[in-house]
Amino acid sequence: MISTTDMNRILQYHIRTHTGVGPYQCAYCASSFIQKIAIVLHLKSIHKLSVCWECSAVLCKQFKFRDQASSAQRELS
Repeated sequence: MISTTDMNRILQYHIRTHTGVGPYQCAYCASSFIQKIAIVLHLKSIHKLSVCWECSAVLCKQFKFRDQASSAQRELS
């Protein structure tokens, strides 16, 4: 059974598909996205940035990415 909270989230997502309003704004250009994964992929492919998949933190150096990934995993535990 789907909870009320889940139904509200699904409805919000569905409404975004019709309105085109994206709550995830790119800090480097005018693009906006409906889903978090879309902005992560955008930052990686268009702006060539390293992005943490867990928290969407933008990281410049590969070693910082590994440190951030470890930190994000600790927070989830």
